[in-house]
Amino acid sequence: MNHPTLQALPERDSRRSIIAMLAAPLLALAPTARASAMRPTLHVGPGRAIKTIAEASRLAPDGATVEVDAGSYRADVAVWSQRDLALRAVGGRVRLVAEGAAAEGKAIWVVRSAQMQVDGFDFEGAAVGGRNGAGIRFEAGRLR
Repeated sequence: MNHPTLQALPERDSRRSIIAMLAAPLLALAPTARASAMRPTLHVGPGRAIKTIAEASRLAPDGATVEVDAGSYRADVAVWSQRDLALRAVGGRVRLVAEGAAAEGKAIWVVRSAQMQVDGFDFEGAAVGGRNGAGIRFEAGRLR
């Protein structure tokens, strides 16, 4: 190589510099631990600032994690349309009991999320006038 800076460096340092220059753009594209830690988390439960799942569905931004305290949530229906959501039961299972309520007249939850993960929830008693009620009415996106 005829680059004056690289010639002035010992061969070993020269290789390190070249590797560092080539790796820098790739490192800039890689997700960092800091970015992962910045994922917003909403906490839901009777003793929390957000008391209902319906309220969390209105407040959650794209990319949020919604952690719901274990217990029974009655007539607490929601529509989810945010992207990349994770909903988790914390401290045991979360029991969603419809008691005649239905989001958009369809289900306990209506999901239109580009990507959503649900862990630890039980859906009970979903019923609607058209006799086609659901725990989760999945309308678009990807659900795990």
